[in-house]
Amino acid sequence: MYEKIIENNEAFEVMLICTTAMSNALSKAFTADAKKVVSFVGAAYSLDDATIRQCAKVILGDLMSLSLTNDRLAMYRGRGAENTYEDVDALFDMKANVMSKFERLPQQTPTLNAEWFNYSHYMAYNAIIRYDVLLQTATTGEVWPAMVSGVLTALGIGCEEDKGKAIERLKQCAMWGYTPAILLLSHVYALNGDDQSAADFKRIYTLCKKYMLLGKTELPKNEEANTFVKETFAVISSIFYDVVLGYCRPNINYSFVEAISSPSLSFTDIMHYINNFQGSQDNWRDVTNPSFTVSKRKLGF
Repeated sequence: MYEKIIENNEAFEVMLICTTAMSNALSKAFTADAKKVVSFVGAAYSLDDATIRQCAKVILGDLMSLSLTNDRLAMYRGRGAENTYEDVDALFDMKANVMSKFERLPQQTPTLNAEWFNYSHYMAYNAIIRYDVLLQTATTGEVWPAMVSGVLTALGIGCEEDKGKAIERLKQCAMWGYTPAILLLSHVYALNGDDQSAADFKRIYTLCKKYMLLGKTELPKNEEANTFVKETFAVISSIFYDVVLGYCRPNINYSFVEAISSPSLSFTDIMHYINNFQGSQDNWRDVTNPSFTVSKRKLGF
């Protein structure tokens, strides 16, 4: 019954992240908005209509019985080593993992209001208020809330629909090595009529899944791709391994992304700044906020 969802578990997890961030209580408004989000993500992952409907049914049906912290803890207490577990139990685990991560956000980022992701009680859903909460949370660089705010912006849930702003936000998540955001970014480009960018980022997503997740920061020479795709893959994978993991920086550094996105920089310049993320010379901050007159000398070779 759940085979198609299991086969497309990444898409389903993205749906869970978005809908769990939005609300933990059923209402007409939440149900309507959640279905829009599920359809949006499903389209980004090229899922067929029947699979998308099943994902929505499971998220808004079976998995809503797991909405509170106590539900999650009770589920685990009721399990035993000799129990027989099925696909639906794995889906409950996915929902529980998403809830747990959101609950830990205020501990990891003390400036956040702890009640924003407090699943000990049901939270009333209002799209405008929840969008504002996610937007404020995204300013800390937390990738999941940033991604969700990008999806909501693309759909106009809780805000005015703005594909340009959605592209900018999802690109920030993508540059920080969060691969699902790359595919969502491709989808928004397609909806915005930019077929070339949509195709490029879809290709980048495929290559990141194939190579970056295996620890590669450069594509094999026999892998065919245009220059933009090759260079963007190298930038994303290098940021992920050299900055996110290398310096333990899971939160998006928006200033850094803004700096290396400057059209005045060459690919060599960008890689130089990634390699010297914490260096004192040729500081990337001077690209957008120069503290002195920047030398016109060319970086790199």
